Order: sequence, then C-alpha cells, then structure tokens
Amino acid sequence: MNDDRFWAIIDQAKGADVVKRLKPILFTLPPAEIQAFGEILAARIAELYRWDIWGIGYIVNGGCSDDGFEYFRLWVVTQGKDFYDRLAADPDGVFTDPKVTDCECEELTYAVSESYRQAARKEIPPASHKPPKEPRGKDWDEVDLKKLFPKTYAVYNA
Repeated sequence: MNDDRFWAIIDQAKGADVVKRLKPILFTLPPAEIQAFGEILAARIAELYRWDIWGIGYIVNGGCSDDGFEYFRLWVVTQGKDFYDRLAADPDGVFTDPKVTDCECEELTYAVSESYRQAARKEIPPASHKPPKEPRGKDWDEVDLKKLFPKTYAVYNA
C-alpha cells in the first residue's frame, strides 16, 4: 500500500457514512494491506498534530479536548486528500460553511482494527508511527483564536 492507494480508498468511501462504506473495502484486502492502511492513517494523523490545526478544530467544533482533537484529525482524513492538503498547508479559511460541525470520526480507527481482526484472526499490531509528545507549533489560548484564525472564526461566530 502506498499513499496514492490509501487516498484512493478514502475517496472510494467518502461521503455519508464513510466508515460504513470503508469497512467492506478494507474487508477485501489482505491483512498486510489493512495494516499498511493503518500505518498510513497513523502517519497522516501525526502530521496534523499541530496547534494551528487544533485551533481550527476548536473553533469548528465549539471546543476540542485531547480525544476530540484526535477524532477531528481522523475526520479530516475522511474528507479526502485535497481537503487534507489544504488544511495542512493553510488551516485558516478552509472551513467556509458554518453548518459543517461535529467534525469527528472516532470510528475510523475501529474500522481498521476490526477489518484486520477479521482478516488475520488476531489483533492489529500497534502502528509504528506515533505523534510527537506535544503538538508542533505555537500553543494558543482560547481568547486568541479570533486573532489567530480570523477567517474560520468569522464563519463560526457570525
């Protein structure tokens, strides 16, 4: 599995009920491919482990705990490579529709582990790619979000 194949699978499942659409796709893969998909997913999530991305998630979701930030990053992946790349490159201004809220997808990690368990008849090994201990970039205070991310703040606090 390479990055292009990973994003092709995400694109194939993208839309309403993305996890329900993803599981049958993963079920067709051999265990090694499912594990590789999980490794790439872990790497993409780690890449988004940044304070600026967390700030955007906080604004969009009306708050964002540690777990909520992980689920937000998983949701970002489900939106496809173009959305992921735009958010990673310049987070402010990517979210333009105030109706887009509750941007979390905890179930994505379970889809990978369940698919692997079914295919291999054992638990998936832990991903080798771990996020840094702290998000990259500059920490922020909630009161500074309007100034740091004016476009996103304006959309979600109009």
